[in-house]
Amino acid sequence: MSDAPIPFLLTLAEWLNSGMRHIADEIKNRHREFILGKQTATGGFVNRFGEDDLYYTSFAVRSLQILGAVPLEPLKKLEQYMLQFQPLELSTIDLLNWIQMALALQLLTGSEIDFLAGEEIRQQILYKLESCRTADGGYGKSVQGSLGSTYHTFLTLLVYELLGADIPQRSKIASFIRSQQRDDGGFVEIAPVKLSGTNPTAAAVVALHQLSSLNTHDQSDIGGFLQDVWNAEGGYAANSRIPFPDALSTFTAMITAKILQLNMGEKLKKIEQLLNTQLQFPQGGFRAAMWDEQADLEYTFYGIGCLAIIKYQASVAT
Repeated sequence: MSDAPIPFLLTLAEWLNSGMRHIADEIKNRHREFILGKQTATGGFVNRFGEDDLYYTSFAVRSLQILGAVPLEPLKKLEQYMLQFQPLELSTIDLLNWIQMALALQLLTGSEIDFLAGEEIRQQILYKLESCRTADGGYGKSVQGSLGSTYHTFLTLLVYELLGADIPQRSKIASFIRSQQRDDGGFVEIAPVKLSGTNPTAAAVVALHQLSSLNTHDQSDIGGFLQDVWNAEGGYAANSRIPFPDALSTFTAMITAKILQLNMGEKLKKIEQLLNTQLQFPQGGFRAAMWDEQADLEYTFYGIGCLAIIKYQASVAT
């Protein structure tokens, strides 16, 4: 069996749930109502165009899970929505989202959506994942991909963990992830890219952590990159050339800092101020960045997640 740590998504859920206990009920109620208002008659949740969308539905479910106190009726509708999908026909990211939602429903309602349905389909899922393996040791977005993707390699590892399966050729995956690192300490999404990104860096750090492959230099090297993408307004930018912070990059940078045990100090207060004064809407929901004009379910999850991580960090520091 693998000697990998606890599945990352379980660790993340523990951080978020712990932090959420320190957030006022009024704030949680506001965001819960915003999210539930985005559910359609089919049981799914909408994207920015008002259409049912599995990707956005997954963010709604993840947010509701950490907010808690979810009414039963929306969850019953969600179960019917999920039953229309065949897991083996989904892309890697949608497969991960689907499995996460199935597990969430089991926890919230006791639902028995049998997403594995026996060892045979479980092995078919693993075979599908391995069909996206690339020559460089990573995983691509699809079977047609010739270059490994940092993000899709990260996603694949998460699916393996949720299925309780051993990750094959761990050292090759770790070597691939390392090949994506650049001189500034950050990581890129695919090999030809030269400029490191905050989100690929977070995916790389989680993958290396789960593969027990972080080294003694990572704290200073990657910490230096995070300093490069820190914005004085509060929050983190997607890369060092972008002049404004966004909710996604801020969330992933905070996760990176948590894993590397970096002291964020006063940055946490500035992030909280950005969230509360610029990104959070009074009626509930979060937007991506200050240029964005509307809240959506994806960025609402990142906003809620940032607030929870801030509160979690404060609680463990006292």
